[in-house]
Formats: sequence, structure tokens, C-alpha cells
Amino acid sequence: MDQRTEAPRGCKSFLGRIREQMMNTGVPVWVRLSSEVAEVWSKATTNASELDADALIKTFCSKLKDYSKIYISCPSEELTARLKQHLPDLIVMSWADDLTLLKKIFAENSDADMVVEINGIFPLLSMASSSKLWQLQNKYSADYAYSEIHPPGTIPVFWGRDFLEQWELNEFTEFPIENDLSQFVEKNINKFHVEVAYADPDIRLLRLDFSCSSKRSMLETLQFLNELSDEEEILSAIEKAVQKNPVLLRQLPGYLELEFSSNCEYGCTFCLRQYQPQPSKQLEQNVFAKLIEQLDLLKAPIGLCVGGMGEPLEHESALPYLQKLMAHPLIHTLVLETNGSRLDTILPLADSADIQKLRVIVNINSLQNYTQLQVPPSGIALGDIDRHIKAFAEKLKDSSKSQMYLQMLKIIDNETEVDEIYAKCDELGVQFLFQKYNSYAGQMEEKRVSDMTPLERFPCWHLRRDLVIRADGSVPYCKQDMQGENNLNNIQQSSLAQIWANQNEAWARHYNKDYSDFSLCDKCDEYYTFNL
Repeated sequence: MDQRTEAPRGCKSFLGRIREQMMNTGVPVWVRLSSEVAEVWSKATTNASELDADALIKTFCSKLKDYSKIYISCPSEELTARLKQHLPDLIVMSWADDLTLLKKIFAENSDADMVVEINGIFPLLSMASSSKLWQLQNKYSADYAYSEIHPPGTIPVFWGRDFLEQWELNEFTEFPIENDLSQFVEKNINKFHVEVAYADPDIRLLRLDFSCSSKRSMLETLQFLNELSDEEEILSAIEKAVQKNPVLLRQLPGYLELEFSSNCEYGCTFCLRQYQPQPSKQLEQNVFAKLIEQLDLLKAPIGLCVGGMGEPLEHESALPYLQKLMAHPLIHTLVLETNGSRLDTILPLADSADIQKLRVIVNINSLQNYTQLQVPPSGIALGDIDRHIKAFAEKLKDSSKSQMYLQMLKIIDNETEVDEIYAKCDELGVQFLFQKYNSYAGQMEEKRVSDMTPLERFPCWHLRRDLVIRADGSVPYCKQDMQGENNLNNIQQSSLAQIWANQNEAWARHYNKDYSDFSLCDKCDEYYTFNL
């Protein structure tokens, strides 16, 4: 926490006194549950066998039992009733916008100088950290106080009564019901007196989310529920728990890369295929069916990219495969990475009911030297790719800017063309993406324009959350292992859950900087890139 509020080391009673003082001053607590959060909890309780939602609710309510006044705003009567079972004195407010509700709470508590807002069901709410933030807000009479360091779901925000006066002075318009007032203030921080709490250790790089605002977040919270003590500063407790058991970070895959085909008509000079020829493989119907079956067993939504070492649209069943994947309820985002030469063959996708899930990335790395760099087959010109992109963008209409991308690899061969390709994106009505060059841990010629590698290495995002599935169903150790040196298994023989769990011990060693499980690991610079 900010050094102005740091407790004496080893003095547990200090935080205890602050906590007691915070509760005894009659500070009202506002549990704010959005419609999105309510929907997630409704699904979680419907499928109770998949996770212990009751344990999460009971633990959260136990954190609030000593507060005298607890308000709730929630669009779900069922979820509100479940919370009232544990907090019978819960004050239920009619659903309205955040500003109206905040004004109502202050009006009903004329002696209160602040309101505690908990914008979700937080089983890992840290009373120790909350007490420190309360002290910070109380000492400096802030309009608003929050933490930049704590993971979502571990600490509330505090509203000062003066915030309402400041709102009027700023002459803001009425606040929409679907918007989050906290996010608005944090984006307009210079308009208010805001106190921001900082603390050590800084664990933001772990990207933990205990807000229980998604099924994945609920599962992550359950992983840590028995590992953390409410009496200990939660940041230190999380750091200790992860150091003791790094597998806590690796609950489920969050990203799948699926290869339809290992073939490609192009001969791109910056592709691993030119250094390591790939055997011809196509994703067979039985392997695809096995994957769909495995996806059905996953416990949480996932992002999926259709890519791999080949051009996916060269597969004769690319369109029906993509339609099936896009319609799958557990795939929240479907990315297609293509050279664009056959983009016209999947135009019917734009008419699908789930089209909002789709993101199309077309790789164009040069306008001046397209033929020399990407080496397309005879008969395919850049103008053809332009027409395909325009046709697909027109089908997407207003959403093309958020769903279609022209991707440029950042390499020494094209560094002077950035402005031209950026202008091309505007012309085509799509967004621009800059892609980092991957030498596959030194297996290819170095073509980077600049080295963006962090000064200090940290555990690999891809090992923590990604799985790559080749066209034959094999699952390599990671995306750098396209020769299958360390294949984990094959989805035709093992489930995705088993394959994922089989790598847990290797992940724990990797987390502790032991890279002996894969020969290329210590030379790799892809560890800091993050997918979806």
C-alpha cells in the first residue's frame, strides 16, 4: 500500500484495529452486481456439478457479516435471494444506474462520509487490504479511492461523499445504466480527487482475476480459496502460494491454436516451412469430431485461432469446420489467420448467427515487394487479395473495423513500408496489426528490426495458457516445437484435460527457471507475447 498507510511490520493488531474501526463507523457497503455478472452466476448455479458456486457465495458473505448496513443492486432476483440466505439484513435496491444508486445510499446514511463498493461476488475479498485502503481514503477525504495493484476481486473501491458535489461541478451528463461509474472515474481521474493505492509485492504480471465475473475467474478463485489467509496481506499471500505451487496459475487452457492444414501454396521467406519442410497433413473429419467432443468437456470459455504451419483455407472443409467452431458455445472468440488468397470461399460465414465471434487476420507484409517476400503461386496478385478483403468487409458492414485486420510482420525487409500498409488498412476498411517476428528460438534467420525482449525473464504465457493442435491431432510441447520434439500426446488418444495436466510438472520447473524439458526454451523470446 502507499507508504503513507503502511502498517508497522509484524504488527497484526494494527490492521485489526483499523478493520474494527471501519466496521464500527457504520460505513455502508454496496454490493453492485451487473447484468453480465448475474448471468454468469445464473449459469454457474445451473451447472452446479462443474464448480462449487455455493462455497464461493458462503465465503463472500462471511466477509460481510460484521457490517451493519449492506445494500445490493442486482438484476437477478434469484441471485439476490441466494445472498439474502446468508445475509438476511441485506437491503435490496431497485435496479438503476450507478450514480442514482450511490446518491440513494448517501441520502439514507447522512452520517456516512464514504461508501464501500464491491462490484461483484468476491470470495477472496481481503479485509486486511480493504482496511488499508479505507485508511487512505479516510485520511485524505478522497472523492474516490482504489488500488492499481490488487487483482480484481480482492479489494473494494471507496466513494467519498464529496464525489457527488464534484460530479455536479464538472457538469457531467446523466449516467447510462449500463455503464460502470468506477471505470468512468478511473478514465477521468483528473476531474476528481482520487487516491490510488500501490503496494508490494507487485503481482500484476500474474494477471490473476478473482472477480468471479466469468466461469474461468470462478475456477481460478476456487483454486486459491484454501491457499490464502484473510489475516495476511493478500499480495504477499498470493506470491507465497504461487511460489509454493506454480500449478495454481495453470488451471485450464485459455487459448487453442488449431491447424487445418500443414500445406501452403505460398513460399514466404520468413516462414519456418522454408527452414523445416513440413509433411503434408490435413485435419481429418474424425480428428475434428474428436476435438469438438473434447471442447464440450472444457469447463470454461476459450479463444481459438485457426492457423498452424499451413494455410487453413486450403483445406476443402474449411468453411464447414469454421461454421462448426463459430457456433460452439464455449468458443468466445474465433480467429482465422490467412494469406487471403481464398478468403472469398468463406464469405457465407458473414451470414452466420455467431459472426460477432469471428476475427479475420490477413497477412500482407509488403506492397512494394509482395511477390519477393511472400512468394505467392502464379496467378495470385496483391490486387486479388484486396478484392477478397473488401468483399468480406462489405459483408460485415459496420463491424469490419473491429473484426478484420491486416497484419504486417515487423522485419528488416519491410520496415520502410509501415505507413503505406497502414494507409492500405484505411482504404480497405480494416484495422492494422503489427506482428512480432518469431525466429522459433533461433531456428530461423534473425530478421527483427528491434529487440523488445524484457530485461528480466518471466514465465512463458504460452506454456501457462496455450495449446497447439496439429492437423494430425498431435499436441506439441509449445508452438515453437513444430517438429514434434516433445509431443505431449494426441487428442485421438488422450483428452485435452489429460494432455494439459500432463504438462503441469514441466510448467512448475519452467516457472522456477529450469528449462530442461525443452531444448529451445532458454533461447526463446516468445514467452512475453500474449494471445487473446
